[in-house]
Amino acid sequence: MTIKEMGKEVQEFEKRAFRYTAQDGIMEMLFGVLFFVIAGVMQAKPHLTWLAALSVFPMQFLLKQMKSKFTYPRIGYVKTQDEDSKEFSRGFLSFLVMVFAIYVAAMLFWGDYHKWDAWMKWMPALVGGFCSGGMIYISGKTGLWRHRFLVVFCVGWGFACSIIPAVNVYHAISHWCFGLSFVGLCIGIPVFFYFLKTNPVRNNEVIDEK
Repeated sequence: MTIKEMGKEVQEFEKRAFRYTAQDGIMEMLFGVLFFVIAGVMQAKPHLTWLAALSVFPMQFLLKQMKSKFTYPRIGYVKTQDEDSKEFSRGFLSFLVMVFAIYVAAMLFWGDYHKWDAWMKWMPALVGGFCSGGMIYISGKTGLWRHRFLVVFCVGWGFACSIIPAVNVYHAISHWCFGLSFVGLCIGIPVFFYFLKTNPVRNNEVIDEK
């Protein structure tokens, strides 16, 4: 086996490991709850949206707690290699810069860039592009169809919310958040209960990825 083939084997093993831990649907449910909270706050108190966005941190804690309670007792615990934080940060920042550059270029070539309202009109599309980065990352890790669908929906719904008339940009983005919330819950809840039904509780085990 060549080094290139060994590298592919390692990548495939990593994907299987992430897919194994993502089969419970918990992440999608919490994803739906998070965007519902952000959308609600944005509708009621737009200036406090940044506080609502901070709920991503307790959501991470809740994700670990729910997996400990529902997932690991059924399928065991998979310990994967830690992500290179510097490499991940550089890659994600590069993605955000690329999306913003596309947004600016599109406005300069096809939009009415002299008017601030025109820039605001397409903000949901920009937000959808930004958020798709995280979903692309997760989709690449798991290879699951529902994560690929979320990538497409995230971007497509962003463009739709930019076209659909709204009171202001905050309402347009909140509509985008509500849409993401609805889809996340519609995917996550059935997957979660199917997971519970098809995976009875068993003894914990730890699988280390080297």
